[in-house]
Amino acid sequence: MAALEAMACGTPVVLSHGCHLDEVQGVAGLVTGESADEAAAALIKVLSDEPLRQQLAGGAVEFAGRYRWENVMPEMIRALEGILGHGG
Repeated sequence: MAALEAMACGTPVVLSHGCHLDEVQGVAGLVTGESADEAAAALIKVLSDEPLRQQLAGGAVEFAGRYRWENVMPEMIRALEGILGHGG
């Protein structure tokens, strides 16, 4: 949730693969391996590369928008109805 909230504010993120949001790579942030060195290198890259940071910031807002409640809830309702046997 914290990563999506940051992206909604236009903040690029640096995540590990363990966050299971690999699709942010190069779109809204950078995804690293599990080591502190990899995370540090990604943070330095985002902080020191202004054009990259601006590109990722714009992508972050768009990416987070996919998870707004009005987008997610209809899908959640359809999934739950399918589980209950009420879905089409």
